Amino acid sequence: MHLTKNLDVLALTHTFTRITINYYKMRMNYLFVVIFACFFTACRQKPLLGRAAAEEQLDKALEITNDIVKPGRFLIDKKDDAVAIAEVYLFSAFGKGEITDQRPYEIYLIDHYWVMNGTLPLGVDGGNFELVLDAETGEVKRLVETR
Repeated sequence: MHLTKNLDVLALTHTFTRITINYYKMRMNYLFVVIFACFFTACRQKPLLGRAAAEEQLDKALEITNDIVKPGRFLIDKKDDAVAIAEVYLFSAFGKGEITDQRPYEIYLIDHYWVMNGTLPLGVDGGNFELVLDAETGEVKRLVETR
């Protein structure tokens, strides 16, 4: 009887071991599927909209006459933002060195427009820039260098 009891324990141990092994195999298969799905998703490229979609966006933007901000609010409402945006255009048009030499800038918000001028030290010959920036849309209305 003692031998039968040992055989029963051995059979139960063997069954438990097989269940445990099958459980871990199932978990490994699940893990493999999850990893494969993540890899497949990560490797997939995002579709490009293409030039036709960009042209459609442009046509829509040109049809609408002020579809940027809520009425009564400015897209560029702070002096520092106006200077930062203006400098992008100015550096591109005239060079960073020439524009930074004209600091400090004169800048005023007048009737929904930022009017900005470069300054030169007294006695320095040369021109300065003049820039007018629409505060509602960010559009450059005037960008010239005076002489």
